[in-house]
Amino acid sequence: MKKIIYSFFSYFTSLFIFLFFVFLSCVSSLLAQKTMTISIKTNKEKQEIIYFSGKDSTSLMKKLTTYREERLASGRWNDNYSIQKNTKDTIYIIIDALKKTNWNQLKIGNLPTIIAENIGFKEKYFEKNDFDWVEWKKISQKIIQYAQNNGFPFAQVNLDSVMVGENEISATINYKAEKAVFFDSIKIKGNAKIEKWFLMTWLGIKAGNYYQHQKIIQINRRLKEMSYLSLEKNPVVTFRENLASVELEINKRNANRFDGIIGILPNEERQGQVLVTGDINIALKNILQRGINFSGRWQRLQSQAQWLELNYEHPLLFKKNFDLQLGLQSVRQDSSFLNLDLKASLLYRLPNRAKLSLSIQNRRSNLGEANTFRSVNELPQIADGQYTSYGLGYDWQDLDDIFYPKQGQKIKIEGRWGYKSIIKNPFWADSLYKNIPLRAAQWSFNIDYLHYIRLQKRATLLLKGSFMTLNNTFLVFNDLMRVGGLQSLRGFNENSFFASTFLLATAEYRYFWENESYLFLFFDQAFVQQKTFKEEMNDTPFGTGIGLSFTTQAGIFQVAYALGQSKTQNFNTNRAKIHLGFVARF
Repeated sequence: MKKIIYSFFSYFTSLFIFLFFVFLSCVSSLLAQKTMTISIKTNKEKQEIIYFSGKDSTSLMKKLTTYREERLASGRWNDNYSIQKNTKDTIYIIIDALKKTNWNQLKIGNLPTIIAENIGFKEKYFEKNDFDWVEWKKISQKIIQYAQNNGFPFAQVNLDSVMVGENEISATINYKAEKAVFFDSIKIKGNAKIEKWFLMTWLGIKAGNYYQHQKIIQINRRLKEMSYLSLEKNPVVTFRENLASVELEINKRNANRFDGIIGILPNEERQGQVLVTGDINIALKNILQRGINFSGRWQRLQSQAQWLELNYEHPLLFKKNFDLQLGLQSVRQDSSFLNLDLKASLLYRLPNRAKLSLSIQNRRSNLGEANTFRSVNELPQIADGQYTSYGLGYDWQDLDDIFYPKQGQKIKIEGRWGYKSIIKNPFWADSLYKNIPLRAAQWSFNIDYLHYIRLQKRATLLLKGSFMTLNNTFLVFNDLMRVGGLQSLRGFNENSFFASTFLLATAEYRYFWENESYLFLFFDQAFVQQKTFKEEMNDTPFGTGIGLSFTTQAGIFQVAYALGQSKTQNFNTNRAKIHLGFVARF
């Protein structure tokens, strides 16, 4: 041990003296020059030259010291430094690189075997191998991290029994750990209303479990995923004896929303009656203070079409990392058809902000009265049917904010497969179904990707891509997906496109003048394929425009002016769409 201490002392003494003379040379040169250079050759016979430039002696000395420390960390303990010559703007230094110091051995010492196995440490990796101080620092950090996440937050590790021989070093790992520490409880401050057991389960903190420092680090991120809570201060961890309690100051965040518009128009189809139109959205968060969410939407923007959607989400089912989602969707297209979808999903929360989902969905499609009883000579593009499918999905995001993201990514993928059955219309002749597959496989695939790129402090670029496709040997019109409007392709009426395949690319620039208010410019480019068993049509519509979103005490107001072009709509200001939205949060 004395030998290693003497070796380090002699090295740092010589290095200090050398750097002192270099510093004096720098100062004298800088008195006459604005910029000077240090030129280093690693050996007299080699031509490998490293240049450091700077406008002051301090920056030059930092660069030279860092360079020397890097060589020391790689085992270059025996280098000799000398100043070859000194001109008015350049200092020439030669390094006599002697033999490199290597590991002789690094013994496991008192490091528990379970830690060594988990971090991948093996003694043989250090036998007669290159000395690398950076590698040892990585190993020591892994040891500390493992200990901190397994009940020992105050663990320490260092090298013991260090022996320096001729160009080689031997050492033993010395691991120190106090008593094991266990989680106790969470103390909630602030005005947030939430069940303590739910919050602890959400954060992965369970009383009686080993203390895990990683859980504390993840608290901020995990709470950001809860749109109805806001963490006001960093978590405070208090250790008493062998127990750790966590104090959180969290407040309620207005996440419930309600927005809508109602219109009353004369009913052109039924004289003397009125037609109620509108678009109403409601979302309730953290019901019963247990994170339960409910949302609903009713839409009737045209006299011929009506849309109803209800969703229920129950997180942490049975106090486990499982979420239950239930959904209902009803779409009525004038008197042509009615689609009714029921969907149940079970989601599993992964530790990396991702979710895996398994789902079952049933769709029943019924013809309206106008089609049920009319006489036909050939099968029309719509038909009664039933489709049961099973889905597998993946959802991941690392957005910095749920409502107003400025950086981060989000991806959602879902694939579905099942069988669709055509139900014969009893009022139509059986001969119409002669060459029709009454039961056939059907599959679909959807992917949505969003990337928020922070350009400046107040500027963000959103890049978005969406792809949806539906495949069956016998697709009918009422099987197709509905797209278009404010949420998908701006510049067109809501749900104005029927698609079997839909591809969308979006670029949107946002400038925030406040944290929750911004101006945006956008361009949406789409590919729409409408393919049924009778015909196929393709279109490449696009939409572009400008918009504004700002927050007031009453709620969030958004307006967008958009122009769109497709095969059925010219790019004309007379066809411009003004998308208005107001969201009241409470």
